[in-house]
Amino acid sequence: GMALKYHALYYWVNGNYERAIVYAFEMLKVFESTTDKLGLSQAYNLLGLIYHRSNDYDKAKAYYMKALNVRQRAGLKKDVAYSYNSLGALCLNAEKYDEALAYFHNSLQIRKQINDEEALSQSYGNIASTYFTKKEYAKSLEYFQKTFQLLKDSPNKYRIATNLSILGEVYI
Repeated sequence: GMALKYHALYYWVNGNYERAIVYAFEMLKVFESTTDKLGLSQAYNLLGLIYHRSNDYDKAKAYYMKALNVRQRAGLKKDVAYSYNSLGALCLNAEKYDEALAYFHNSLQIRKQINDEEALSQSYGNIASTYFTKKEYAKSLEYFQKTFQLLKDSPNKYRIATNLSILGEVYI
């Protein structure tokens, strides 16, 4: 199943969504025949990612929701937060900003509970970006400041640079 996942990811990254879907469904078949809930949820999530990237938002949401349900039932908190984040990103792309914020806040709450600082900075950044898109600049700034508090000592210079760039847009 994991080998099939990496085949699917290869094609997904290279924009060949038709081939990626073939491997993702093969991965799903493997994990449906096991008790591996993490693997099953990753198969559903991967299908969500592929459909998301290919702009089929309805299918993407359906698979993201399946991943979320498996993760919730299995008690995989970190992965539940990831699912909420994926759903938020999907809604943001679909210009459903209030729904995106609800999902991002769900992700944020779980990440606070489990003290996942790297992921917390992602949640704050996503919320800040959503408020920026809504032209609610004061709220965007508030969440970017929280992002930078977590990122100030991070070795992830790419994430810092990305957030600084967007923060520049907020000030403009």
